[in-house]
Amino acid sequence: MTNTGKFLKDMPSWAKGIVAIGTIAIVYFTARSVIKGLKAKKNEKDAKGLTTASTDEMSKLKKAGIIPTITNVQAEAIATQIQTAVNWNTTNEESIYRAFRSLKNEADLYLLIKVYGIRKYIDYGLFYYPVYQYNLQQAISEDMDTNEIAKINKILSDKKINFKF
Repeated sequence: MTNTGKFLKDMPSWAKGIVAIGTIAIVYFTARSVIKGLKAKKNEKDAKGLTTASTDEMSKLKKAGIIPTITNVQAEAIATQIQTAVNWNTTNEESIYRAFRSLKNEADLYLLIKVYGIRKYIDYGLFYYPVYQYNLQQAISEDMDTNEIAKINKILSDKKINFKF
């Protein structure tokens, strides 16, 4: 018998239980870290798509005579307001609703999406703090439930902004 086998055989039952639980915990947290890392890489790749598409949409809107009513600086302030509202353990929904109420037209929204770009979010876990890279749409859908997203979509549709989160 190997030393490990003899060591385990001679252990009291309670110690074997602790070893088993510890092994399961190590396997769980390792697998969780790998899965979260893969998810983060996929999210980062997907995030770039909307940001690029927003530039194309802004060009189309400009050709149609629809230009943003907010400046880049204002869009950055709104983007930061939204990021701050979703980047903590609790979400400040009212701050997010206020941010979307400040938009006047579709060009404002696409400017916000462009300026928002891809931002970092920290998932505050028990032992592991993965950092995710989200665009505006991903941040909203990751952090808010369907009723809250429906309220954002209603705010936008009331302003004749044709975009759904």
